[in-house]
Amino acid sequence: MESGLEGLRQVGRLHHSLCALISHPVRSVPATAYQPWPGFDKRTKIVFDILNTSMKRPSSATHATHHADDTELGARLRQARQRAGLSLRALAGRASVTAGTLSLIENGRHSPSVGTLRKILAPLSLPLGGFFAGVPVPTLALAQAPADAKIHELIRRARRAQQIVEYWPQEKVNLMVAAVGWELYRQANAVRCARLAFRETGIGVYADKLLKHRKKTLGTLRDLAGIRTVGVVEIDEARGLAKLAKPVGIVAAITPVTNPTSTPACNGLTILKGRNAVIFGPHPRARRATGLVVELMRAGLRKVGAPEDLVQALPEPSKETARTLMSAADLVVASGAGALVRAAYSSGTPAYGVGAGNACVVVDETASLADAAEKIALSKTFDNATSCSSENSLIVQAGVWKPLLAALRSHGGHLCSMAEKRRLQAVLWPDGVHLNPALIARPAPEIAKAANIAVPAGTRFLLVAGAEPLEKDPFSLEKLSPVLTLWKYAAFGQAVSLVARLTRHCGHGHSCGIHSVSEAHILELATRCHVSRMMVNQPQCYANSGNYDNGMPFTMTLGCGTWGRNITSENVSWKHFLNFTWVSRPIPPVVPDECELFGAYWRKYGK
Repeated sequence: MESGLEGLRQVGRLHHSLCALISHPVRSVPATAYQPWPGFDKRTKIVFDILNTSMKRPSSATHATHHADDTELGARLRQARQRAGLSLRALAGRASVTAGTLSLIENGRHSPSVGTLRKILAPLSLPLGGFFAGVPVPTLALAQAPADAKIHELIRRARRAQQIVEYWPQEKVNLMVAAVGWELYRQANAVRCARLAFRETGIGVYADKLLKHRKKTLGTLRDLAGIRTVGVVEIDEARGLAKLAKPVGIVAAITPVTNPTSTPACNGLTILKGRNAVIFGPHPRARRATGLVVELMRAGLRKVGAPEDLVQALPEPSKETARTLMSAADLVVASGAGALVRAAYSSGTPAYGVGAGNACVVVDETASLADAAEKIALSKTFDNATSCSSENSLIVQAGVWKPLLAALRSHGGHLCSMAEKRRLQAVLWPDGVHLNPALIARPAPEIAKAANIAVPAGTRFLLVAGAEPLEKDPFSLEKLSPVLTLWKYAAFGQAVSLVARLTRHCGHGHSCGIHSVSEAHILELATRCHVSRMMVNQPQCYANSGNYDNGMPFTMTLGCGTWGRNITSENVSWKHFLNFTWVSRPIPPVVPDECELFGAYWRKYGK
C-alpha cells in the first residue's frame, strides 16, 4: 500500500464511497468462491479490489510528487514531536523504532508504513485522522486491508486443508508424520537447512545446527511413535470416563532467528500429529531458512496425498503480519523475544509462549569435576550458545573452585581479569542495557578481540567472576554467547539462594541444574527454586529440551509456568496441540464419608 501522504489522501477520498458501498445490499458470493475469512462477501471483495488498484506503487512519473508528500509528512511529524516536548531519541524509544529511521522520516527521505506511523503517533496521543488535520483517513483495519487479506487467504487455505484430514484414521496420520519427518531428517535436506540457516542469520555454528536439526527431528519422531491422537485415547472404566482427542485447528507458530529450522521442524511434526494445520511466522532475518523447512514439509505431505496447505509460512514476515496471523489463528505457539511472546498473549487467541532463559548450574563438593567441566563446556559452546538453555551462571562450592576452574580451562575456558571483564561488558552491552546484536552467538575469540582481550589459542568460552549485588551486574543475565559467569558459595543454602536470585532477576521459571551425587542437595534445590525443569549431572542445553539419555520430551519450546508469565511449565509437545472431549457414563454412586473428610479437623478443633 502507498504509505506516503498522497496514499493516505487517496484512501481518505475513497472512504465515504466505500462505506456506502459496503452498507449497500449485495448478494453474497457462493461459499465455494474466494472467501478469505467468514463473512467475506461480494461487496467486501469490491472494496478490496478498489483498494488494491488504488494503492499500487507510484510510477516514476509521479515520484517527485510523492517525495514532496513525504517531505510534508516529515515536517508535520517533526512539528507534532516538538509540540509534545520530546527529543527525536525520546520519541523513537517510546515508539520502538530506531532514531535513524525516525530521522529519515522527519527529513522526508523515508515513507513509513501505516503501522509504523501509528506506532510513532501513539506516544504523541495523535490518531491518524488528527495528525492529518481534516484529511479523511480510514480506520486501521481498512488501511491494512491488503496485507490482512493475504494472511486471511493463508488461513482460508489452512482451514480447508485441516478439514480434509480432521477425520483421518490414526494409521494415515502416522504415515503423514513419517513422510514429513523423513524429508526433514534425511541427510541431504538437513545439510541444506543447516547451511542456509547459518548463512542467512550469520550466527551459531554450521556443524552444530546440522546436528541439532537432525537430532530434534528424530527425537520428536521417537516421542510421537505409538502415541494415539485420533478417537478414543483414554478409558477409565471405574469412573465411567472416556477421552477423545481432536484437533485444535490452525496453529500460528512464531519461530526465532536462533533456531530457524529445528524449531519449525520440531513444532511442525507435533502439530501435524494432532491433525492440525500450521502457519509459521519466521523471523525476518531467517525467512529463507524457515521457508526451506516449509518447502520440505510440503513435499512430504504431497508424497502421501495429504493437502500441502497443512503447512504454510508468512511470505513477508514482520511484527505486524505476525500479530495479524496470531489474531486469526485458533492457537498460537510463540518462541522468540519477550516482546513477541507478550504480543502472542495479547492477541486474543489462546497461546503457548516461552520465558527468557538464564540457566544457572550448581557444582557442589560431591560432583565429579572432570565430568562436570566436560559437560558444561560442551553445552556452553554448542552453536555458540544460541540455546536459551545454555549455562549462563555457574554456582561453585568454595572448596572445589580452583580444581573446577582448572578443569574448565582444560576444555578451552579463559578466565577474564577484572579489567578484561570491564572491557567485555562495554562491548557486550554498548548502551548499558541491550546485548550487542553483532556479538550474539559469535565465537569466543571474536568476542575477545572486540573487547581487546588476548586469549590463548584454543579458547572456546570466556569466564568472568560475578559481582554483588548481582542485580546490578549485567553478567548475571542471559548472554546468548559463549560467556559464562562464576559465583562462589560456602554452605549449600547460599547456592540455593543464588540460584533463586539469579533466576528471579532473569529467566524466572526456566531452568537450573546441578552436578552432584547428594540426593539431599538435589532435592533441596528442586524444592526451593522456581524453575520448570532441573537437570542433574547433564549438559544443560542438550538435556532441557530432550535428549536420548533422559526422559524429557523433545521440543524447542520450553514453558516457564506462571513464574515466567507462561500458561504451562512443561516442554510443549503433541498433547498441547489437541482438544479433548470427555464422555461420561453413569456409575454406582460414590458418596463421600463426612467422618473421613472432616474427622482430623473435628478431633482437633471440634465441630
